[in-house]
Amino acid sequence: ILLVPHQNPDGDTLSSVCAFMQYLRFYSKNHTAFCSTRISESLNFLPHVEYVTVDPTIFDRHKFDTVCTFDAGDIDYAGVGKFLRALNYKPVVINFDHHISNKRFGQMNIVDVDASSTTMVLYNFFTRVGVAIDKHTATCLLTGLMTDTETFMNGATKASTLSVGSALVRLGANFNGIKQRILKDKSLSGLRFWGIILSRLYHVPRRSVAVTYSLELDKLEHPSTDDDLDGVSNFIKLINDADMVIFLKEFRAVDGALCVKGSMRTTLDTVDVSKIAVSLGGGGHKKAAGFTVPGKIVERTKHGDIIFEPFV
Repeated sequence: ILLVPHQNPDGDTLSSVCAFMQYLRFYSKNHTAFCSTRISESLNFLPHVEYVTVDPTIFDRHKFDTVCTFDAGDIDYAGVGKFLRALNYKPVVINFDHHISNKRFGQMNIVDVDASSTTMVLYNFFTRVGVAIDKHTATCLLTGLMTDTETFMNGATKASTLSVGSALVRLGANFNGIKQRILKDKSLSGLRFWGIILSRLYHVPRRSVAVTYSLELDKLEHPSTDDDLDGVSNFIKLINDADMVIFLKEFRAVDGALCVKGSMRTTLDTVDVSKIAVSLGGGGHKKAAGFTVPGKIVERTKHGDIIFEPFV
């Protein structure tokens, strides 16, 4: 059994994989966990995370009967599409997710768009099939729930979210310990980088949109990791002058190509940013979505204002 978080894993997808590893260990099922990109050090407290490999040769060394993906809208976003297409056999794909933009790419699709996180989907799954949730599994499940709800503060938080969160604390998850690990994850250099990003924030009143960005060259002056920039889009959505915020981040792909990652957030029920993300090859939720495209951010000025040409 192969377990796969999506590329550039966040707390929800990685916690889901770790919780499922605990589930499979209970039943003594052989399994491998693979991630196509590096894993954030801020999540190294999760049980079994040390067993998640980034070595693609596993596809040559093992024959997988089943592939389980977690929190990924499609098989390519999961980071294993090219590997599975190259196999001379077809494993069963089980797709666990909660995104409305999910493409139902598995032979089995356990997708609940009303769930606040993929770990909440797993909690309901474990409960339904009668799996005992120990403190290690509870820690994983609560981490994903807290990550995707911004510690129970964003629009994904519902009565059912708080009910499940409470149940997981009763089962042994350390709420305060998880909160400390997922919130206190910024370096001094990283926060200085935030200052540069926030200084570029500009407002388009006619669209009620606020936008900011980071360039790949910025890292030369402000050495930082991708983890340092986590949370920028969630922070700028707090401004009351815009209905939607966009954070554009320029980065180098594994092959060296320059790309732009966009993160969009809104607090309005009448705005669906996932539709914009899907049109650009991404996905997500109605109020929080993202996309990645090849290209670069070009800065031009007109009457002192920066004009974006992010996909040149």
